[in-house]
Order: sequence, then C-alpha cells, then structure tokens
Amino acid sequence: MKKLFQNKGIGFYLEAVLALLSIVTAIIYAVSYGNFVNQATNNKPCISWVGFVFLFAWIVLAVVLKFTKFGKYTPYLDIVFIELALFFYVYRIYYYVSVMAAGIDASFNFTFFFITILFVILAAIAIANCFLPQEKASKEND
Repeated sequence: MKKLFQNKGIGFYLEAVLALLSIVTAIIYAVSYGNFVNQATNNKPCISWVGFVFLFAWIVLAVVLKFTKFGKYTPYLDIVFIELALFFYVYRIYYYVSVMAAGIDASFNFTFFFITILFVILAAIAIANCFLPQEKASKEND
C-alpha cells in the first residue's frame, strides 16, 4: 500500500478529493431531485440520471486508468465527465430556472443553489487538477 502512494504529487491527492466531492454531490443531487417532477413538462423528473451516472463513472474509469500505463490521462477524463455531468444538470434544470427568472414562481430554494455551487466547484477543481503534477518529479531528471 505504501508503494502505491509513494511517488504521488499534489494532483493525485486533489483527484482523490475530487472523487469524494463528486460522490457527495451525486448523492445530494439524487436525494434532492430524484422524486421531484415538473408539472409543466408532463411530469418529467428534474434530475438528469445521465449526469448522475457521469459523476460516478469517471471515478471507476480513473481508478482503472491509474493502474495502467494510461494513468497520466485521468485529469483529462475528470474534466470531460464532470463537465458532461454539469451540462446534463443544466439541461434538465433549465425549465425550473426559466420559470423562476420569469417571475412565474419566485421560490428558488437553498438546495438548487447548493447543488449548482457543488457542480461548479467540481468543474473548477477538475480544470485546476489538469495543470498540477500527478507524480513527483524524480531526482534522476534533475
């Protein structure tokens, strides 16, 4: 186990935090909007299950890639999957936002803002992680 974490840089640990935050976001998102339907759109659910799956799928793929020779590509995988989850979230919630913005029903709730902020934080961390080293530089390269 020590050998697994021996030569890891700050990007590796930030990716672990990103995975944990992604799981928390997915759970809060599913609990908050899983049973919430929109009456104006023929009772379609306000949750995007595709976006929910993307929040978990990148973690599984990143773990698989970390144990292969393609581990250096995991930060890019994070960006793609988290951004896709964000886009599916926005796509599914846009009607709710448009009704609120038009003033038809001015009842934005805390959950909406909280989940939106979590998605934006996930996207920002994923982008920042792309520029951080995933492994420490070896002394042989110096």
